[in-house]
Amino acid sequence: MEDHHGTLVVNFWGICTFMTNQVPETGVPESAAWGNRYVLVNASDQATIADNRHLPEHLKAHFAELQIAMSDIVTASNTFLPGFSQADFSIFEMGMTNRPFVAWRLNNVLLSVANAIPEPSTSTPHFPHLSQFVVPPEQLGPPALDTTMQPIPTRAAAYFDFFGGELECRSSHGGACMGHLRIKTLGNPQIRVHSFTSNTSILSVELRSGSEIVVGNGPENPKDDADEDFLLHYLTCSRFPNVQLDLDSCGCPALETYNPPRWDPKLMVTPGCSNSNYP
Repeated sequence: MEDHHGTLVVNFWGICTFMTNQVPETGVPESAAWGNRYVLVNASDQATIADNRHLPEHLKAHFAELQIAMSDIVTASNTFLPGFSQADFSIFEMGMTNRPFVAWRLNNVLLSVANAIPEPSTSTPHFPHLSQFVVPPEQLGPPALDTTMQPIPTRAAAYFDFFGGELECRSSHGGACMGHLRIKTLGNPQIRVHSFTSNTSILSVELRSGSEIVVGNGPENPKDDADEDFLLHYLTCSRFPNVQLDLDSCGCPALETYNPPRWDPKLMVTPGCSNSNYP
């Protein structure tokens, strides 16, 4: 009997830092549980911003979120998990398409595709690299373990781990760099959500093959995005840069335009809400 293969597209917008399985300079071996990781830093508490002298006070709190079109959901298990609460678990109707979707607020969770087919990654992610804005780049140090590898709720809002697939960089209509990940699956895609704080709290969502989902980390109102939002990426580094950064080139307007599902309201985010790459 021939296996049924499926596909899933994951679109990343906002403060999502792309990392590969590097070995930190400290000599601590990388976790064997992932090959590539998106880190969504936890900046949901305005105090996180106010207490960091490197971050402008006017930055708005950022919230990690998962969006899925209702019509793409085949089945879903328990959605009332510790650390995985619904963003009003309501059905929104956006724009001209009138296509309902659900948005879940991600609080201290690990996301992955349970039935992804392992394969070599094909990546052309021309995301701005965090070191390109810092001289000398060595001042950033290795990735901060408590944010990028150890699931500490106050440091990271969510991780999205994947072993392979095609990752491309696209441009939003506002000029932000956004990740576009295409994954092959064995059967219909199965999204798995695992709480940082419990080994048993797992959510599983089965989607139709060919579905697109959105994982993002940005201000509650997309109109509140600012160029300085990009500084939040540096929370993934051991040391925050101690100089004024020139962020004029943190976008990628020349690349192919990002065309996520039409119900995604984040199309106009500006370069400061770009994805990044580190280390």
